[in-house]
Amino acid sequence: MNLPLASRYADWRAGDRLQERPMGSFPIPAAENECGTPLAQLAPDRLVTLLEAAAQFRLCRKAARLQREGALNDEALFQGIAEALGYRHNKQPFILLAQNFPLATLRALPSTEAESLLFGGAGWLSRSELIDFTRLPSDTRDYLRALWTAWWAQRDEWEPLTLPEGSWNCRGARPANHPQRRLAALAAIVRHWPAIRALTRSCDVRGIQGFFELLTHPYWDHHYTLTSQRSATRMALVGESRVTELLANLFFPAALSSEPRFWASYTDLAAPEPSERLTLAAQRLLGPAPGLRRLLKRVVYQQGLLQLFDDHCLPAAGRCTACGLCEKLASWRI
Repeated sequence: MNLPLASRYADWRAGDRLQERPMGSFPIPAAENECGTPLAQLAPDRLVTLLEAAAQFRLCRKAARLQREGALNDEALFQGIAEALGYRHNKQPFILLAQNFPLATLRALPSTEAESLLFGGAGWLSRSELIDFTRLPSDTRDYLRALWTAWWAQRDEWEPLTLPEGSWNCRGARPANHPQRRLAALAAIVRHWPAIRALTRSCDVRGIQGFFELLTHPYWDHHYTLTSQRSATRMALVGESRVTELLANLFFPAALSSEPRFWASYTDLAAPEPSERLTLAAQRLLGPAPGLRRLLKRVVYQQGLLQLFDDHCLPAAGRCTACGLCEKLASWRI
């Protein structure tokens, strides 16, 4: 993929002795007057170019990973979507589920059977609080009965691949982001796979956003979990911020691996609310300056800041004197 700023960023960072740190292993916030606001010292045009270069480098690495895994292969794309729906705390179980119950198998089944295979394979249909239907509300009882009927017929074949108890992390997640809802969204995506496949090839931002806006489920549009009461208002199966994450981390890297012209559309992509990781990166590298914080309203600058954070703050493990970014910025040239 020919994105020239990415090559310049790769050369600029080449002298660093970078170490990979586990996802979620964040350094503590910087103390006052340690790393301060190193990026604020750059002229605005140099700062913008640096963040764009870091974003291009990050995007190229994602595209290379997808190419290695065969991103334009349906199964790889399915696993990528499953991983993204898992958020930070449930990526691994979603990946395992997509590997154990592949797209080709799910697409060969009627939609109810495919959905039951996902919920059964995830281990949700074996939970003790869900086995006694009589204690559940009528709409949940009817929904679970349909899932159970379909799962029972195929359980002997697939139960050895069921995820073990304790696989799912539901602590700290907002109710609308519960993994059961995300699993329902994955089942709905399977039903409409030809549409999502075509949108991936074209990287049609409005089309992808519209697809997820119209993605519905008669039960999950009004439930947070399998044991929650019915909500009076409809909830999106996949929220706007998660769709943006999918665009930034899957759809654009997949498209850009063969079509660099999509970079222009990428730079126009509006950003979601900052994640915990991005909030910490902004605190360390941008400080309180409101002019700099406004940059984070675009995905491209969020991704560039995250790359700088990963390349410098994480390897330093919270020791600002071990980072060297402040001195290194002097060697960045537009």
